[in-house]
Amino acid sequence: MIYLQIASPWSDGERVLMSIDQTLNAWLRNTRRVNAIVVMIERTFLREDGNRSYTSGTVTIPKENPYVWVPDLQNQLLLRDSR
Repeated sequence: MIYLQIASPWSDGERVLMSIDQTLNAWLRNTRRVNAIVVMIERTFLREDGNRSYTSGTVTIPKENPYVWVPDLQNQLLLRDSR
């Protein structure tokens, strides 16, 4: 599994994110060593008062036919955060 962090301003453009998605899926089809890529996206927003706010999220892109099963990462994160 590979973790990829994408920060602002790269994460602000829909075309950029779509291009990253297409590239990662094409790369996953041609590798036997990686079963998923977890993309961590961070965005910066300028508020009306002039301060900045940050938001982040994750997207898991699994390989279509992985050699190793990819667990449901979202459920694992929810369990970890609830402790």
